[in-house]
Order: sequence, then structure tokens, then C-alpha cells
Amino acid sequence: MTFIPTGMTVTSSGYRRLDPVPESGSLEDFYESKYYHLLRTGERFSPSTMLRNEGPEADDERQWMHETLYADIRDALLGEADVKRVLDVGAGTGEFVSFLEAAGFDAEGIEPSREASDFGRSKGRNVRCANLQQFFATWEEEDLPTFDAISLLGVLEHLPDPHAAVQVCKAMLRKDGVLCVQVPNDFSEMQRAAAAALGLEPWWIARPDHINYFDFQSLETFLRDAGLHVFHKQADFPMELFLMLGENYVTEKHLGKLCHKKRRQFERVMPRELRRELYKSLSGLGIGRTCLVFAKT
Repeated sequence: MTFIPTGMTVTSSGYRRLDPVPESGSLEDFYESKYYHLLRTGERFSPSTMLRNEGPEADDERQWMHETLYADIRDALLGEADVKRVLDVGAGTGEFVSFLEAAGFDAEGIEPSREASDFGRSKGRNVRCANLQQFFATWEEEDLPTFDAISLLGVLEHLPDPHAAVQVCKAMLRKDGVLCVQVPNDFSEMQRAAAAALGLEPWWIARPDHINYFDFQSLETFLRDAGLHVFHKQADFPMELFLMLGENYVTEKHLGKLCHKKRRQFERVMPRELRRELYKSLSGLGIGRTCLVFAKT
């Protein structure tokens, strides 16, 4: 039986969604007045915030992302024929765009946050301040070429209309173009088991900014309903293991950084191909903190 918390509904594709969806004005107020405070206090996490910091901790985070997530996406794209031109949607400070450019791709990013995009451009990164609809209007008006691949990393969970966003991406992709999506893996069996064992409420519900809650099955169904074919799935480290091992980072916030460091260490000592095979296997079980999915038009 599907678990539906109060104030949520289940879509026809199977993912959960806030109900009612926050109005655009209230979301804008939230991002302007509260979001960065939550980032600073650890109530929210954003890689772009970490990656704009300086110092050993930020450098280590940056290097770890290069070695794992970014490298996994790079190699998946290199495995596809004629993928050269890439758009990163929700690019933050442009760290991933810069990584792709160094790997030989013709990459650019769009980011609605003026602060993040300005920081990226100050570092010489190809990041434009625009949301997806604004960029699409420019793309159509200027009759720009299609993209071979588009990435949406940590984006769909925030959007009031994720279906419309995917349709815009499809319009900008060439035939057989690749859409790369990463979202949190929420309401997973492991999350719910940890919550039940520790008597926790669903801590992964983040109102009002996280609107949509996917797992592997619902994400694949959502993309199929949008006219895309999923050809590769990969999970990552199941952070709920720490909860089951007695490190309750939900109620003891200071444990969050420690658990994250242990996760980084685990992924670094694992041979790359073994780690990838492990995470591919976990995706089949619906286990892992995030869902990384590649689909074609």
C-alpha cells in the first residue's frame, strides 16, 4: 500500500507531490528570504553552496564530486555516439559545466540564481542567469542548434511542473539526444525502514522547495510517460545505513558532516568500476540516496 503523508498526493506516474503545490509568489519569497539561511544552518544541502566556498573542506568536496558523480556522467555521455554539445540546467556555480569543458565537451549552463551564476562567471565558467523557460524562449528566437545532451541534476524535485520542463528539454534535444536526470530517491523502503526503527517522521520531506518526490520506479514511469526511453540507471550510497548503525544524523545534526565524510571515504577506496556496478545493482533494488537516470528521445 502506498504511503501518502498529509498534504501530498500521488500522480499518475507514481511520484508523490505536495498538494496544494506552493504558489510561485510564495516560492519566490521563500528562496529570497529563507532558503540561504537554511543552507547556512544545515537544514538544506546544496552542492553549489559547498562548491562556492574556499578551503580544504570545499576542495575535498569538489574533488570527490569530480571523481564520482561527474566522472560517471562524463563516461556515460562519452559512451554515446556524437555527444558533444551539452546543456546543464540548474547549473549553480557552473562547476559541472567547467568539468565537462575540461573533458572536451561543448558545455554551457543556465542557473536562475543571480548569486550563483554571477559567482560562476567570475570564475570564467559558461553559466547564464536564466530559468529553463527563459532560456528556451531565447533558444527559439535565436534559432540556436539543438543539444546532444541535457542534464537536470537536483532540479525536477523543485519544479511546480516537471512534465513541462522535460518537454522543453526534449524540444531542445536532437533526435536520440540524451537526458540525464538526478533526483533524491524518496520514500524508499530503506528510508521508511529507518524511520520506523527510530520513530522518525519522514525527514526527507522539505516544504515548500521540494515539491516532487520520486523513486526509481516512478522516475522511469514519469520519463516514459513524457516520451523518453530509460537506458541506464544508477544509485549512490544509501545514507540511511548510518541511521540503522546508530548515527542519527536526523536528530543530531552535527553527525551529518561526519556521515558524509565517511560516505566520501567509502566511494574513494572502492575501485571505480566496482562502485559503479554496485550502484547499478542497488538501483534495481530501489536503494540509494539519489536516482541517476539516463534516457533518450
